[in-house]
Amino acid sequence: MKKLIFLMLLLTTGLVNAEQLISKEETDHIFSMNREAWEVYVRKIEAPEGWKQIFKPMASGTAIMSFNSDIGHGRSIKPFFNVLTQTPDILIIGIYFSPDSLPDDIEKLMNEVSRQAIIELGKYYSTDVVISNTPPLLGIELHITRKGIII
Repeated sequence: MKKLIFLMLLLTTGLVNAEQLISKEETDHIFSMNREAWEVYVRKIEAPEGWKQIFKPMASGTAIMSFNSDIGHGRSIKPFFNVLTQTPDILIIGIYFSPDSLPDDIEKLMNEVSRQAIIELGKYYSTDVVISNTPPLLGIELHITRKGIII
């Protein structure tokens, strides 16, 4: 099985290794899937040891989330499938922090995530990095869309 984005969200000493956040190969793979293929694929993703994993069925496609309470970090992958085409319009990768595990400079981390996503994904994808406030967690979400696709 190909490398999974979910397993590539490496968290080290309270910071995300932005260079390992995203893989173009995996992004291409997810965007090539239809909804049915994603629903099978997502169930094969395994959380690292010590992480609690949750699958959240949604009208737009099942999201996968995990959290490690020992380090206060969470992660998620949420594709949003188009009802008509059955392919993803957007892929959101989230990294979440409990209040006591927030990076010292969240803006710097956001800029690094954005920079690495642009480098890794190249000219075929558009990206946006946003803050996600989901109490009690604060997160950074990387929103990925294919260029030329209107949502």
